[in-house]
Amino acid sequence: MSTRCTIKHERDELTGQEIHLYEDLLDDRDCLLLEVEGFTFETEVSVAPSGRVITRALIRIPKPWARKLGLIHGTEKP
Repeated sequence: MSTRCTIKHERDELTGQEIHLYEDLLDDRDCLLLEVEGFTFETEVSVAPSGRVITRALIRIPKPWARKLGLIHGTEKP
């Protein structure tokens, strides 16, 4: 039995791209999980001068997807 509860799920059957935002009801860390499939991404790990490890993920989301997810508004193209 899954303890994950979907907040938003979008999938493009043609491209196979998928974005799934959900929460795990048994996770007490007060956070959400973002799962992406079929998108270009970059990851980076570096160390700050303080010694703290910094991890970063950059995911390239096409503007039509960003509009569909409500991340940006408008339907005009640049």
